Amino acid sequence: SVKELVKKTKECTHQITLQILNDSVKELVKKTKECTHQITLQILNDSVKELVKNVCSKADVKVDYDVNQKKVILTSNYKSVTKVRNQIMKGIKSLEFPYPPEWKLPQKILYQKVKLSLESTEALNVIQKFLETLPQATVLKVHRIQNKPLYQKYCFMKQRLLEKGNATEMYLFHGTRTNNPKQIYQGQDESFDLRVSAEGVWGRGIYFAEASSYSNNYAYITNKSNKQIFLAAVLVGDSYKSDQDPTLQRPPVYPMDPSKRYDSVVNTYEDGYKTFVVYDNAQVYPSYFCLLYTSPSPRDS
Repeated sequence: SVKELVKKTKECTHQITLQILNDSVKELVKKTKECTHQITLQILNDSVKELVKNVCSKADVKVDYDVNQKKVILTSNYKSVTKVRNQIMKGIKSLEFPYPPEWKLPQKILYQKVKLSLESTEALNVIQKFLETLPQATVLKVHRIQNKPLYQKYCFMKQRLLEKGNATEMYLFHGTRTNNPKQIYQGQDESFDLRVSAEGVWGRGIYFAEASSYSNNYAYITNKSNKQIFLAAVLVGDSYKSDQDPTLQRPPVYPMDPSKRYDSVVNTYEDGYKTFVVYDNAQVYPSYFCLLYTSPSPRDS
């Protein structure tokens, strides 16, 4: 029994003598011999792995993963590998992207601005954070931004930082000064854009604050004298504590490993609140858009 088992499992070479060895026969051999194929994906999450597992188990195809490179490695005969690869790619396209659970879906259009009830839990959480350092303000409106291309880009960056080792995410405020906020939340390629950022005390970056009172100084003023700012999701990752350095164009390198860089720059003000600067557009998603006023006799715009 043991000898028979060894015979069946050990590697061997076998020669076949044929009367004809033309292109058709060679193609047949190619399709039946074992081969390995790699698929590189943008996202390799649990949903994708479950899809791959189900498809490969039905076709007797061995599967391995290179998580760092986001690769799926398939091993079997040529015909099976080709069939499974096509099924996987088709299945991935049909997977619904993991948008936030609070989003109003389905959403056929790429971008949607959803007005929230000011009495909803979601809006109250935003308002509470906003009023923490601006208690004299009154919030008129809160909108959730549902921009599919921008959110997908943000998630890809989050996956990269996770693989790097730190994908710390914070909700921070941002004022756009004289730039119309529509240019940020309606964009399909970029939201916050370094190319139009002003140079600040930490160089040319995108600046965010824990305190709404700080961002209020840079709020966009509407034609009815109301103010508008964002509450954005920001991937601060591993932050570098820095004094003022207007020469920065990207985060500094690690002192002990010059091949790696920090993900953001952070500074703490006298009041204890922090500001963060990121140097990559993809590290930010404009989650919420707030419209506020402070006049004694406010009017909705």
